[in-house]
Amino acid sequence: MQPETAERSFRTGRSLFSLLVWLLCAPGIFFHLMFASFAGGALLSGEGLSPFDAESVLVFLLLIITLFAWVALGWMNYRWMEDRTVHWAWPVFGTMIALVALIPTRFVPLLFTAPGVLMAIYLCIWHIRRARRHVSHT
Repeated sequence: MQPETAERSFRTGRSLFSLLVWLLCAPGIFFHLMFASFAGGALLSGEGLSPFDAESVLVFLLLIITLFAWVALGWMNYRWMEDRTVHWAWPVFGTMIALVALIPTRFVPLLFTAPGVLMAIYLCIWHIRRARRHVSHT
C-alpha cells in the first residue's frame, strides 16, 4: 500500500469513527441546546426564570458556558482527523467546563453522551501527549 493511500484510509477511518460518535451523541447535544434555548427564552421573557433570581441566571450561564465543551470536543476531533494537535488549553479548559457542568447534574447527561465523553477522554490524552512530545523534541 502506498503512503498516500494509507494516509487517506487512516483519515477516512478517523472520519467515520468521528461521525459515528457524533451521531450517537446527537440526542445529548439536542437536549443541551434545547435546555439552553428554553432557559434563555424564559430568562429573557421573565416567564419561569427570573432575571433577579441568582439560581436561574446561574443555570442559564452554565448551560451557555458548557456549550464550549462541545466546541472544544469538535475542535479536538477535527484536528485529530487531520493528525494535528491543538493548543493544550483546548483539552484542559474543555474538560474543566464539562466537569463543572456534570458534577451538579450527578453525571446524568452521561446517559446521552457517553460515546462523546469517552472520545473526549481519548482525545485529551492524545493531544496532550502529542503536544508534550512536540515540546520535548524542540
